Amino acid sequence: MIIPILVILCLTLVFQVIKVIIKTTVIDKNWLSYIAEYIVIILILYALLCEKSIDIRSLFIIMVICLVYEIISLIFTYFKYIKNEKITVFSIKQAIDSSDTGILVLKGNRKLIINNVMYDILNKLDIKTDYITKIKAISEQQMNGNYIIKVEDKHYLFMIDKNEITAFNTTEEYTLIKELDEQNRKIELNNKCF
Repeated sequence: MIIPILVILCLTLVFQVIKVIIKTTVIDKNWLSYIAEYIVIILILYALLCEKSIDIRSLFIIMVICLVYEIISLIFTYFKYIKNEKITVFSIKQAIDSSDTGILVLKGNRKLIINNVMYDILNKLDIKTDYITKIKAISEQQMNGNYIIKVEDKHYLFMIDKNEITAFNTTEEYTLIKELDEQNRKIELNNKCF
């Protein structure tokens, strides 16, 4: 009866040491958690080193306490750190939806990823399929291989790179460029008059 208890305590000790190493290098934990981990390690070491002077019942209780702690610690670690850290399709969608830039990723000619900004822009432009061709067709002007499109009262710069389309709101810049062009045109007219 004592050998299985000692084996379980040894395995728990090894697991506990591995867990402390992982928490120290990977998971930034608070000091209270470290104290609990070290108390369990000390308890196991005490039970293993003094097993001859401890009665079997006390040894069994120490083993049960250590195992219960390990189970609770693993469940806590899973839900607090591991489960919350996974990157899912939903977390990627949330990240691109938080952007104020329109993002559309195509696979072939169908949408693979689209954020809310791009979805609104394409709905306002009534583009449901053949995205790249239609964006190129309705653009007001082309600038350095990119396309400027007016959507309601805003101007967007569409950048197309293979199967990725991004749309930046360039209304302020577009307005400033148009004002600058108009001023340059007036200056040229004034120069021609003299």
